[in-house]
Amino acid sequence: MWNVLDAPAGCVPVTHVTEADEAALSEYPRKDKWDREVIKAATDAVGLPVAVQLVAPPWKDEICLRAMKEAELAVQYEA
Repeated sequence: MWNVLDAPAGCVPVTHVTEADEAALSEYPRKDKWDREVIKAATDAVGLPVAVQLVAPPWKDEICLRAMKEAELAVQYEA
């Protein structure tokens, strides 16, 4: 989507799915199909990375890269 808008974007891993996260799925609401799809997608995901996506205004690639670097340094994620 961001490519269509000429906005630079990037993802930075910040943590990973833990067993506690997986256990919390039992408390997730199951009101509609989309809730069930979220639970289905998140089941058996322990150990997978969780990332944030950062987006900057069009043609401001350096801002996006700087924000990604700052996010990476702030969380110090170890793969």
